Amino acid sequence: MMWFLLLLHSLAHFGPASSSDPKQGKIILRNLQNKDSPCKGHVEAYYGNEKGYVGDKYWNKTTEEVVCRSTHCGKPENGINDVYRPLNSKVWLNELQCQGNERSLWDCDGWPGPEVSFYKKPTVKMVTCSNKIKINLKPHKCEGAVQYTVQSTGQPNRTGYICSNGFGNEEANMLCENLGCGGVTEILRSEWIHLEDFQNVERMETNCSGIANVTHPWQCVQSASPSCKSPVLIRCKGHNRVQLKGEGSNVCSGQLEMEKSRNWKSIEPKRNISDKICQQMHCGASGNLTKNDQGYHLTCPDRVSVVLTNDRNSETKCYGRVRIKVNNSIKTACGTDWTSKNADMVCKELNCGKAISYKSLSQDTSGILDHVDCTGSESSLWHCRAKHHNNIRCSSVPYVVCSGSVNVKLVDGPGRCAGNLVVQHEDQWKTAISDKWEETFSAVLCKQLECGDSGKKSSKTLDKGISNFLTLSCKAGTQISDISECITDNKGTQGYDQVEITCEKHTVIFLEESKPCSGTVGIEYRDKTRWLSGSNQTWNQNVANMICQELHCGNATKFSSKPLKNQTSLLVESRTCSSSNKSLLQCGKTEHQESDNNQTLAHVDCEGNITVTLTHGCWGKVNISTASKQGYVSKDAWTEAMSVQLCKELACQDKTLPTHNRLEETILTFKSLHALRTASKLSQHTLVDDNTKLRQKPAYVVCKGSIKPRFKSSRDKCSGNVEVFYEGSWIPVHKDALENIDNQNTICEELNCGKAVTRIDYSGPLEINHLIRRLQCQKNTNSLATCQDVVVEKIEGTQQTSNLTGLKCSG
Repeated sequence: MMWFLLLLHSLAHFGPASSSDPKQGKIILRNLQNKDSPCKGHVEAYYGNEKGYVGDKYWNKTTEEVVCRSTHCGKPENGINDVYRPLNSKVWLNELQCQGNERSLWDCDGWPGPEVSFYKKPTVKMVTCSNKIKINLKPHKCEGAVQYTVQSTGQPNRTGYICSNGFGNEEANMLCENLGCGGVTEILRSEWIHLEDFQNVERMETNCSGIANVTHPWQCVQSASPSCKSPVLIRCKGHNRVQLKGEGSNVCSGQLEMEKSRNWKSIEPKRNISDKICQQMHCGASGNLTKNDQGYHLTCPDRVSVVLTNDRNSETKCYGRVRIKVNNSIKTACGTDWTSKNADMVCKELNCGKAISYKSLSQDTSGILDHVDCTGSESSLWHCRAKHHNNIRCSSVPYVVCSGSVNVKLVDGPGRCAGNLVVQHEDQWKTAISDKWEETFSAVLCKQLECGDSGKKSSKTLDKGISNFLTLSCKAGTQISDISECITDNKGTQGYDQVEITCEKHTVIFLEESKPCSGTVGIEYRDKTRWLSGSNQTWNQNVANMICQELHCGNATKFSSKPLKNQTSLLVESRTCSSSNKSLLQCGKTEHQESDNNQTLAHVDCEGNITVTLTHGCWGKVNISTASKQGYVSKDAWTEAMSVQLCKELACQDKTLPTHNRLEETILTFKSLHALRTASKLSQHTLVDDNTKLRQKPAYVVCKGSIKPRFKSSRDKCSGNVEVFYEGSWIPVHKDALENIDNQNTICEELNCGKAVTRIDYSGPLEINHLIRRLQCQKNTNSLATCQDVVVEKIEGTQQTSNLTGLKCSG
């Protein structure tokens, strides 16, 4: 066996150790007396992650050169010492014969293989290399990029950075302790630091895997690979973030606070440290520190604030692009890695509530802040973790919408607390639509509007012509505190309804009398009616004028006070108004709990009048005339019940007929009108103006009382082709409609032509679009308008004259 080992030993001199052996590991220097000197010590070699020593059988100057080169420690210096190695410790490399140009000891000739070297000496060589390695953090003592400095006698100092590749928590913890900064707190994102010299200086990587008891990061270094793009950035326990709190208009002035265990607390700084703190917060080079009751107040030279702007760089309130104003110059915050916490921080800092949406907008520009990462505890976006630099290349900018930019109101209704919900979003009023609405959401909305604690939603389809809308999608069962929490980015309208709400405190003013613009002043609440006190302390000409104007009735011609006359069950309230009030409902209110005979009620006569008519008497567009304007009302707000009521009021029968004329869109004067519990006529309904200037379809009614018959001109005034006036046109009658003698007699009697004698053939040319298809008149009916049934049919294709008929009467 011995001869085999000797043979193997002799063969080892003929070639280098195989560098392809995957078990061959790091070569390091270890100094047991001074762990801060990684370039001086005995040599350790690692094979299969097991530590071994290097023997000195053929040791010479070239061996030392390879050791210093492979450990990135320069060149060997004079003064080789022997040091004892542990008893029975392994020796991997003893028979090495290096030429001096090898990259590593593993490349030298002579290694016989693992477990083969003969080495009985109790000592090994200690090597001293020329390089002195100093590692520090930049820019702060206990936080920053890991930077190294190489000092070598007779050579200029070299600086470089340790790459983030392979650098883990164990290495970071060791480094922090070596720097006297305690253990590591966290490895930070390398994007948070700007190092202009990083690409132009040396770079090294660390790989401590397989090395036991590493005492210095340099023991793990190796040349940087092409994948090294950024330095490692660490924060040690000896470093605490600082911020200034208290002045939103300038985040570089305020109470000095330090972060400890993720909480911010006031601190007493060391003397002459204010300049360094200002620099650490990117607030300038010097500062003025003063003591006050709350702690210490620091004012740095720069004035910095976070603002939101529109596309034109004008500042906006609670929505827009995130910008940084530095000394009155607006700079860009970049949107890389933007998060909801960042958006919330902006909104909180600007006293704008919570972020309801955020996004990054593509934009190639220059910025001063990027890779922002807020925890939510900071006082400003400026004090969050981020990359600060005067010329950062941005590919996007953050855009934030805060709840503070959202306002709500109810419009197109009979009062402030009833109507269609519109939401001010990004400085535009948009019509709200929703697919999932619960009464709890109505309650939240009404509370926001100070319109009571509850509300009721009415089902309403989306008005045509509305293009600027906002989707509210509140999840069923969700507890919300503000309607802004329901805003979504959904752009569709399919399956969505317009949100129409009546709140608990909905109120509207009216005048109680048989005609509009005159009467006792009442205030209708959702569940009760109160009457305005006629006390001379609150009831005067100015208040009377305001009420008349609010009701579209001009000014008051007369105002008076009327006694209750034993009507003590009435609810009375007083309103104290000022010159700034535009509505009686804005005036201060005092409710009288009990009425007595000494109280009076306010009564007013206004100069104007309100009429609701049809443009052609008993048919046409609904026309409303007030003291100051007249015009049409929206078809979408008009109901069939209103049509029937209008026909009655105009003495045009109490039924309507289908419309067939095509209705053109036009600009409307009134959006809607709303019934009151006390109102009996349409002219006494509450009117809502339409100021949109949008072209919309007006309300249009055909009353039954608008139809009448005639004999088309012939020599005999009581016979001929029968035609009926319908929607402005004279249309013929189908023969089936005049089979019934009662129908025939009704036409003859209405034309003062006696009784019907017989039907006759239709004569003359035929150019028609509609005809009377069916009539149903009772015996002794003397007008078509009073017949039970009148059916008009549109003509499809050519109509034969044989299907039409004439009539001969006895007169």
